[in-house]
Amino acid sequence: MSIRGSAALRAGAALTIEDRYTTAYFDGQLIPCPRCGAPLDWWTTVLGEVRENFLLNQAFAPIGARHVIFPITLRPGERTHYKLADHGVPADAKILSVSYLPEAPVLPVEIPGGNITTRRPNRHEVTVWPVLWEHVEQADVATSLGVTVAVSWVPHSPLDASWGNLVTAFEAYVAFDYDAAIVPANVAVEAALSVFLFAYLARHKISNEHVKLFLEDAATYSHQLNVLLPLVADWSGAPRLPDHIRGALNRLRRLRNDIAHRGKPDTPLIQAEAAELLCAALFGFRYVGLVQSRVPDGRPRRPVH
Repeated sequence: MSIRGSAALRAGAALTIEDRYTTAYFDGQLIPCPRCGAPLDWWTTVLGEVRENFLLNQAFAPIGARHVIFPITLRPGERTHYKLADHGVPADAKILSVSYLPEAPVLPVEIPGGNITTRRPNRHEVTVWPVLWEHVEQADVATSLGVTVAVSWVPHSPLDASWGNLVTAFEAYVAFDYDAAIVPANVAVEAALSVFLFAYLARHKISNEHVKLFLEDAATYSHQLNVLLPLVADWSGAPRLPDHIRGALNRLRRLRNDIAHRGKPDTPLIQAEAAELLCAALFGFRYVGLVQSRVPDGRPRRPVH
């Protein structure tokens, strides 16, 4: 998926989302604008994209969302069934949004499977029913009605525990439920970091039991983020996580604790703050993978400053 909505790229150029851009950002590099070649700060670019949420689904772009667009034909008084697999969407993909763009005065309404209307629909196989707009007579409508279906989706990831939570957080944000994004966004980074540090410490011939007790009872998430992660980054020769991202992750952690202890944050999140916390979670998640990829096989390297 490409970034198009932000003001920096509004003039018609598109910047394809690639993991290497986040890595370049952590390494202190700037990304050239595809239109004018001017350097772009990747954090600022992604944050602007999420805050703007162009067309109410562009915030999914930074998590690698993909699009598929295809036509279907509706007929008055008849059901129409379609399968996303027939249009290139994998069966294990996570469906983020589905939009209908009718070419006639008709509203495609999805019919739930069975008689339980509160059940979450199967987004991979959908049945729709055409409902005419008010004051439109069926006799005035053609026997076949063209509709364009636009679907956003993300592929399956082997990092389900962390990645799945990150996707859930972005879904909550796009649905304007900013407080609901707090816990899954925090879990996405906390789980990724915990798994990485467990494997890192266990490889140094420390028993799994001792590592588990250390990370759960002594070096909890706050210490993992603010003490252990910078140390491991230095020993691995990786850049440190920028302070503004680490600070936002600490803010996210405190909000998560507010929800765990009191059921809600002290004050509801506004969109601008939610976007920053969500971007911090995305960059934090990617950063853990970066440090993991640079851990040497042998003894720790000397810090790089």
